[in-house]
Amino acid sequence: MIRRETLIGIVSSADIHRGGGNGYMLLFTDSRVVGADRPASDDIPESYFWTTTGSSRADYDVAERVAVSLIERKRFELSKESIFKILYEAPGMFFGGHVIFESVGEQIQVEIGVLSVWSPRSVQMVRKLLESLLIFAPDRFYDEETGALVRDMDLSP
Repeated sequence: MIRRETLIGIVSSADIHRGGGNGYMLLFTDSRVVGADRPASDDIPESYFWTTTGSSRADYDVAERVAVSLIERKRFELSKESIFKILYEAPGMFFGGHVIFESVGEQIQVEIGVLSVWSPRSVQMVRKLLESLLIFAPDRFYDEETGALVRDMDLSP
């Protein structure tokens, strides 16, 4: 277990990044969000998306091991209480999107690559990212274009 926290979600993909590299990983718990570069090794699959919703105990145990590995390599960590706004710009077929975590004295931006019809993993990654953010902080998670809370929007295709 990690510090008496409840895991919410983990997103690891080459489709998200902070300034290039091999991709990025985000961990969401009930008390913080942690970001880290994806490892170049084979210890974590190329793409890894997990959320607590509908998860089995075995899946949770794997997610917990991935979370511990991510925390050991963290590049940033923000407590949930310090975040006052999360802005989301949806990626499209021609332009990427991003998530911006705004906290007192700090702004962390994570880029999302363009969606590809040839890569269903990019769509799955965005779904798991949105699901994690909606569980993590639904009252602070805004669509950057409309200014509306994401939880109040129709996200169906």
